[in-house]
Amino acid sequence: MDILYENIKRRRLELGLTQLDLAKRLGYNDKSTIAKIEKGNTDLSVSKLISFAKALNTTPLKLIGAESAGPLVDYLVLSADEQFIVDTYSRSDDAEKKLLLAYFKALSEAQNKK
Repeated sequence: MDILYENIKRRRLELGLTQLDLAKRLGYNDKSTIAKIEKGNTDLSVSKLISFAKALNTTPLKLIGAESAGPLVDYLVLSADEQFIVDTYSRSDDAEKKLLLAYFKALSEAQNKK
């Protein structure tokens, strides 16, 4: 998991941020937490990983060193509205899924005509 901590530091430096700058973006009072995380001394929860990705203008997938790590990780980077749509589709029966797909295909076609 060292790649995660290295990627956090690398991305912070790419953006020209100090540890204190990143700490402030994440709501910390000082840089000590960032320093511990970048050294790999502190584990990150999924919610913290998402917060770091947002603060660093990147995705959790890029921070963990994977462009695509499967549907679960992809799901984690969706907005609340997007998660709602995915959840609704997942709970739907086959007939409802067909209706939803038809709706989104029609919407996509309409958008493409603009």
